[in-house]
Amino acid sequence: MTTVLLGSNGSGKSYLLEAIAQIFKHADLDMPPPQFTFELRYLIDKREVVLTGQGKQWRHLVDGELISRSAFAERKEEFLPDTIFAYYSGDNDRLESIFYEHQQSYYRALLEDRYDDAFKRVSISDRRLFYARPIHGVLALIALLAEGEKRVLKLLKEMIGVNQFHSAMLLLRKPWYAKGRAAKDSANFWGAAGRPRRAVRIAAKFESRNEQSRDRHVLPV
Repeated sequence: MTTVLLGSNGSGKSYLLEAIAQIFKHADLDMPPPQFTFELRYLIDKREVVLTGQGKQWRHLVDGELISRSAFAERKEEFLPDTIFAYYSGDNDRLESIFYEHQQSYYRALLEDRYDDAFKRVSISDRRLFYARPIHGVLALIALLAEGEKRVLKLLKEMIGVNQFHSAMLLLRKPWYAKGRAAKDSANFWGAAGRPRRAVRIAAKFESRNEQSRDRHVLPV
């Protein structure tokens, strides 16, 4: 189920992927269809879904049955992919900008998560479209090493030569919204709220405990 697009520079490969991302973005956020005529047909859970857009009108078909826009929006968890990832090896602001609204929705969900006892699961719908940046690869690698599953560790060793996790450094920079605040505000993480605040507090406590250990920079897996 892998599709590879081959073509010379300027032949439209990126435009095609951007168009697909635009369609899913507008369908997920219940926006008017993108400003181009299209018909997108795909299979999900053995259902055939056809999304058609012309002008300001959507047309939704599920297994040949016409579904109203409101009904599709209510049942979009059934009719849309759980997650749509995109990554671009160079600079492409057009592609990244398509994912901006979902990124902001996800950030708001994190800030509004005030549940103190545990990390509440963020809904898939908060970030159905996910634009992957280079830093995400580093985080994914750390997560795989932290899991410690033998099969995964074997693959990492054979494929990229990673034998074990040695150390990691978490660097917290002063955020843009903290401009003008006193240096002492850094102890309160410049007023961070929600899940980001709890995450950095956990990291700070972990570092504080490890300062008492000589092996604080070595964590074998």
